[in-house]
Amino acid sequence: MRFTKHSVPLLVVGRQRAGTRFLTSCLNQFSGVSIQGEIPNPVMKDVQALVDGTERYYARRAEGGDEQHRREYRLWGKKKEKLIFSMWAYSGQSKAVIPKSRCAYFGYKRPNNEFYFEFYEEHLKRRPPVYIYCIRNFVDNYLSIASRWPERKIAEVAKDYMQSIEQYHLMKKAAPDRVFPFVLDRHIEEGVSYLETHILQPLGLANQGEVLSRIASKGAVNTAEGKVGHRRRDLTRREQRFLNKRPDIANAFQAFLEN
Repeated sequence: MRFTKHSVPLLVVGRQRAGTRFLTSCLNQFSGVSIQGEIPNPVMKDVQALVDGTERYYARRAEGGDEQHRREYRLWGKKKEKLIFSMWAYSGQSKAVIPKSRCAYFGYKRPNNEFYFEFYEEHLKRRPPVYIYCIRNFVDNYLSIASRWPERKIAEVAKDYMQSIEQYHLMKKAAPDRVFPFVLDRHIEEGVSYLETHILQPLGLANQGEVLSRIASKGAVNTAEGKVGHRRRDLTRREQRFLNKRPDIANAFQAFLEN
C-alpha cells in the first residue's frame, strides 16, 4: 500500500444518502488520492478497541519510568498511523483502493464516521486528518433513506440528523481549518464548480481539467440508487405532521448553510 509519511489522512463522513459515495468516487479519480470503502460498524468498533487497548498498554508501561518502555511507546506512536491506514484498506467490505502514484491523501469513507472524530484526533496527532462532512436538506435525506430502508422511521432519522449536525459543529470548532462541508443540494444546483470551489481547491486538487471534465459529465450520480427499487418523492401526511411540529430540523439545516 503506497501511503507514505507525507500522506494526509482524509475522512469522508456525514449523513448517509447525502453524497459520501459520490464524493469518494470523484476524489478517487485524482492520482494523489486514495479513499477506502466502508468498514462494517461492528468491525470499526473492534478497530477502535484494538488501537485504544494497545495505546493503553504501551502508555502504562512507559509511565513506569523505564527508558526501554518509553522507547516502545514512542515507536508505537509512529506505527499506529500505519495500522489505522491498513485497517481502512484491508478490513472493509470491498477491495482495497490502490493509489496510482505517491499518495497525498490516504483516507476512508463512511457515513456517521464523524462520531469517531475524537478517536482520529487522538491517534493521528502526528499528521492531523482532514474531514469532509456531507449533508443535504432533511426531507430529501429522509426520503432517500426511507426508500433504501423502509423500516426506518422519520423520528429516528430526525434524531440521527440532528445529532450529526451537532457533531459537525463540534468538529468545526475543534479543527476549523480541517473540516470542510459538502452540501449535496448545492452541488446538484451549481454543478462541478461547487465541488471545485468548496472541496477541491482547499485540498489542492482543482487544477486538473481532465478529471474535472469527467466529473462534470456524470453529474451528481448516486451510485447506490440502483439498489433502491422505488425512490420515494413525497412525505406521507403523518410524516409531514411530524415535521410541522419540528421546525428546529429545517432551522438546523438553514443555520448550517449560513455558517
